[in-house]
Amino acid sequence: MRVAHPAEANDIQALLWSGFAKLVEGVFLLLRIRDQGAARAWLRHASVTTIADLDGYQQTALQIAISANGLRNLAVAADIIELFAPEFLSGMAGDEARCRRTGRRRCKRARQLALGRKWRR
Repeated sequence: MRVAHPAEANDIQALLWSGFAKLVEGVFLLLRIRDQGAARAWLRHASVTTIADLDGYQQTALQIAISANGLRNLAVAADIIELFAPEFLSGMAGDEARCRRTGRRRCKRARQLALGRKWRR
């Protein structure tokens, strides 16, 4: 059955429309931007799965999430970044109550990451 998609279907990541229930595995990578030009080039050419791709069966899917600091590291204009919600801008370690709700270890790890420190498993 063909589903009607919004006009911007090529610009919306498919995860907002589908939970990819038929895909039985997932991998999450946390990456740090060290080379702004290389990161921007990779993102420009990444084959992100969009809503428009959902008409057929997906064997794989690529979805991308970028933190506020990631947007800054990619040189997104500050006036654009400021349009995001305060919770997004402050991040997981930016609010003590939110950090506490995620658990003490995660809170410490999130603060270390926010400060740019390396941490060990």
